Amino acid sequence: SGGAAEAVVDGETGIVVDDPTDVALVAEALRSLLSDDVRRSSMARASRARAVAEFDYDVLARRLGSVLGVNS
Repeated sequence: SGGAAEAVVDGETGIVVDDPTDVALVAEALRSLLSDDVRRSSMARASRARAVAEFDYDVLARRLGSVLGVNS
């Protein structure tokens, strides 16, 4: 999709499938998560924490302000 590499830390906050058009690879990635409750829960917690820390609107606004030299 183009955004996954930035949004997902492979193996930590999700799984990046090298070829998303390869149905077998996508199915295996899904199967691996569906069959491992502990890993799935760990990734869910890590992805939520990363989303808040890296992609919250306040965080993004501060970064943009910093790049533009605007004091917040």
